[in-house]
Amino acid sequence: MQVKLNMADRCHFCGYRLDGLPDKHHCPECGFAFDRSAEVITQSSYGPIAYLVMGCLGVVMVFIRLAHSDGREWWQLGLLVTFLGFVFYGWRCLRQRNRAILTQDGLCILGRFESNVIVMKRDSWRESWKRIGEVRWPRWGTHITIHDTTGSEIFEFSADFFGANSRGKEFVKRASAWIREVNCDAYCSSAAKDANTHT
Repeated sequence: MQVKLNMADRCHFCGYRLDGLPDKHHCPECGFAFDRSAEVITQSSYGPIAYLVMGCLGVVMVFIRLAHSDGREWWQLGLLVTFLGFVFYGWRCLRQRNRAILTQDGLCILGRFESNVIVMKRDSWRESWKRIGEVRWPRWGTHITIHDTTGSEIFEFSADFFGANSRGKEFVKRASAWIREVNCDAYCSSAAKDANTHT
């Protein structure tokens, strides 16, 4: 019987199967640090599926048009290439969706910070929770911003990164919870040391 693996059984970066390996290790395929207990917020699939559907319908319509026309015009071939580009873009986005990975060690943002139909570079950004002071959801802007403990902005990415506002807000909520937990642990540890010093 074939077992369907969830995200916790695959590398967060390349999707390589990791079942049977320790909870914390590096992926043997790409070397990406893996934590089985990580919280993973993944880009919504609605956008990529919309590109796929639009591209497929466009390709079908162009072929119907070509079948019923006497000649081949350049604009028809241009439309065909455009719709094929939509199909390719949607397929690539479905295979490699943007995601945020939240672990005890810190935060990793993984995906395409600048999207392009032809070249889709996949980057990653990582930082320890101890250095992150706040994650802000944009009220009027278009970017989610991450600030250090002094309030200075250290990273930003598009609010459309997760494909849906609900997932972007969930990321901000969960990241803020991690920040509070780490800061609380650090504060409690510091307070305990001070108490031991004075006794």
